[in-house]
Amino acid sequence: MKEINVGKNDSGQRVDRFLKKFMPQAAAGFIYKSIRTKRIKLNGQRTQPSAILAEGDKLQLYLSEPDLDRGSSKKVIRKTGMEFSTVYQDENIMVVNKPPGLLSHPDGGQTETLAEQVLYYLYRNGQYDPRRENTFVPAICNRLDRNTGGLVVAAKNFAALQDMNLMIRKGWVERYYKLIVAGHVENSSEALAYLVKDKKTNRVRVTSEKAEGSNRIHTYYRPIEYSQRGFTLLEVRLGTGKTHQIRAHLAYLGHPVAGDAKYGDKAVNRLLGKDFGLAHQFLYAHRIVFQKTTPLFSYLDKIQVVVPLSQKLRCIKEELFGK
Repeated sequence: MKEINVGKNDSGQRVDRFLKKFMPQAAAGFIYKSIRTKRIKLNGQRTQPSAILAEGDKLQLYLSEPDLDRGSSKKVIRKTGMEFSTVYQDENIMVVNKPPGLLSHPDGGQTETLAEQVLYYLYRNGQYDPRRENTFVPAICNRLDRNTGGLVVAAKNFAALQDMNLMIRKGWVERYYKLIVAGHVENSSEALAYLVKDKKTNRVRVTSEKAEGSNRIHTYYRPIEYSQRGFTLLEVRLGTGKTHQIRAHLAYLGHPVAGDAKYGDKAVNRLLGKDFGLAHQFLYAHRIVFQKTTPLFSYLDKIQVVVPLSQKLRCIKEELFGK
C-alpha cells in the first residue's frame, strides 16, 4: 500500500484528475475501476472520482508494485538559459517578457522553451521544489507565437494557476499588442469574424460566416501612428485568444502584419527585410491589464503591467515613423 499526503498544490482537485496526473501511464479505466473496487481510498474510506481533495487528506493506494510503478516519477528540472526578463512577481505569479524566437511550450523538439526556462528559474531561486510536490508543476498561463515577443504570465502554485486561467478565459485579463500593419487604418474598431484551424498545416483561416469547426473571434484595434511609407502602428486588444488570431484577422481585413511570413504580404516583407532586417512579424504583447480578478488576486485589481518594444522593433518603428 502506498499513501499519498495531499499538499497545498494538490487541494481543490477531483480525485480522478489528481490520479491521472499522478499515474500518467495508467489507463483511465484502471483508475476508475480501482476507485470503484476500493483499491484506492480517501482518508481510509471509500471515495468517488468526483470527490474534491483538501490539504491534509491522505489517499491510500492498495495496488501491486507493477501498478504503482505507473506512478509519475519526480520532475527532472532541465538546466536552461534565461532569455526572458522578469517584469513583475509575487508569491502567486510572475510576469515575464519573452523575446521573439523563443518557443512558449515544448513542441517535441530539443529547443529550450519559455516554460522550461521559467521552471528552472523558480527551481534555482528556491520557489519550486519538485521533491515536495506530488503532481504540480509551475506553468505559463498564456502563450505567444514563437516569433511574437512580450508579456506572459506564469503561475507558481495550483490555486494561482486555476484562478489565472479562469480570469484569462473570461476575458478579465486584457492583453494588448503593438504591431505594424500594411496600409492606412483609419478608425478604431471591433472586428468580428470566425476562425478555423487546420492542425495539419498549423494555419488558420478567417471567414465572415460560421463554418464547421470554426470559433468566433473578437479583435479590437486602434491606430496610433501613420508612416509616409504606407504603414500603420496599431494597438490591438484581444477579445478572444485563438491561434494566430491577430495575424490572420488583420490579414483578412486587408492589413497584414509587417514581417509575417505566414499570413503577410511577401512584397512588403521582402522590403522590410532588405531595408530594416525585419526577420519576423512586427507584433509585441506590450501591456496586460488585470481588469477584474478572483478573490485570490484582488490585490491586482485594475493593475497594469507594461513593457517597451524590443530594441530591434523600436529601431524599426523609429525608422518608419520617426522618433
